[in-house]
This record gives sequence, C-alpha cells and structure tokens, in this order.
Amino acid sequence: MAMVVTFAWSGHPSSIKGAEGMLVHSIHALAVFIWTGGLLILGFWSPSDRNWGIFLEWFKPLVTLCFLLIVGSGIYLMSVVVQVEEYSDSWILPYGQALLWKHVLILPVLIIGIMNGKWSYASPERSFEVRRMRMRMEGILILLLFTATAWLGQQEPPHSIKDTLQSSGAGPLSGFLFPSLRFTYSDIRFEPTMISLFLMAISLLFVGLLVYVIRSTQDSIKTLYLGLGVSISLFFAALYSISVYL
Repeated sequence: MAMVVTFAWSGHPSSIKGAEGMLVHSIHALAVFIWTGGLLILGFWSPSDRNWGIFLEWFKPLVTLCFLLIVGSGIYLMSVVVQVEEYSDSWILPYGQALLWKHVLILPVLIIGIMNGKWSYASPERSFEVRRMRMRMEGILILLLFTATAWLGQQEPPHSIKDTLQSSGAGPLSGFLFPSLRFTYSDIRFEPTMISLFLMAISLLFVGLLVYVIRSTQDSIKTLYLGLGVSISLFFAALYSISVYL
C-alpha cells in the first residue's frame, strides 16, 4: 500500500488536484496491481489446477470490479490533464501518444480477459498448461500497460496543447507522421483517411483472429502477438486520422 500511495503521490494528478488526485490515482493503481498480481502469480507460479475452480469463483468478480474501478478512475485521471474535447488534438504530443498507446492496449486485454474467462480458464476442455499459458499472455499484455504508464509519466502534461508544443516541440513520432509540424499549428481536425481506414480494417481482422484462436485452438503465444497486432494497427489508425493545419 505504501508503494501504491507513493506512486500516486508522485504522479501528475496529485500535483494538479492534490489529495483528491492522489486518492483516485491510488485506487486506479491498486486495482491494476490486484488484477495483474493475481494473473501473474497463477500463470507463472501455480503448480497445478487443483484449486482453480475455487480461486476463479472469487477472482473473476474481483477482476470485474477492478476493471470498472480502472475505467472510472482512468477517465477522471485523463480529464485532469487533458480536456476530453482535446483528446485527439493531444496525439501530436508525446504525452498524447503515450496516453493513446495505453488506451489501445486496453482493448486486447479486455477481449482476451473476457474470452479466456468464458472459454479457457474454467473450461475442462483446455489443458492446465494451455490455461496457465493464456493467463501468462494476458498478464504480459497488462505489464505492457505499465510501460505505457511509465512512458506517460516521463512526458510533459499538455495543460495547453499549443503552449506545450511551443515549449517542447512535437516529438520524433509526430515529426515522422506530420513532417511540417514543428512548434505551432492553426487547427487540428479528426479526418479519417484511406490509410487510417485500412489500418482500422487490419485491427478488426486481428480482433477476429484473436477471438478464433481463443475459442477454437489450443494456442497461447498467438494471443499475445494478435493482441499486440490489434493495438499497433489501432494506434496508427488513430494517428493517421488527424490532420494538422499550419
């Protein structure tokens, strides 16, 4: 608990909102740690599935509660730093890109968690090794969310996107996606292009393959690769959907 509170105390919401921001951030972090800790312990250190049924009876409702807390507190934490109507505008900045990457990682985690909870973890048709490996893959994806959180914590929060752009620049990824963007712009619009629609279609294809692999095969490693495919294609689909006018 001391680590959770210290982590929340050092974050952006605490510096902006004080005790309120620290409290919500603590709830957010604790829910993530409970979810991830249970998955990793069961996936990597469970010697057998002897008591899995008893464990899942209380762990699945707990994970559902954790997910709801994560979503609710996450929306609050995002709104503290980035105004909702400026969310897509913030994608030109490293902070907005880190936030977007964190959000697109949630989709495959949610899909894998729901599908595994229904067709893998409690299914007698799946071997113990398959169930354990799939739990590991879900846990690894959540750990990747931690890397996105760490990346987010190292970026300057965009209280004013134009001011942050002028003081810090657009960052290397924006320099590649928006070559003419440097330290100023006149307008940013959400305008999907053929590239973004193509990438969105690829993301949906990865989702379909992910569902198929979980429901119809015994493969575990592919769930990790397909989950990353969903996130990466969705990430660039979102970035290619904004147009920057100088």
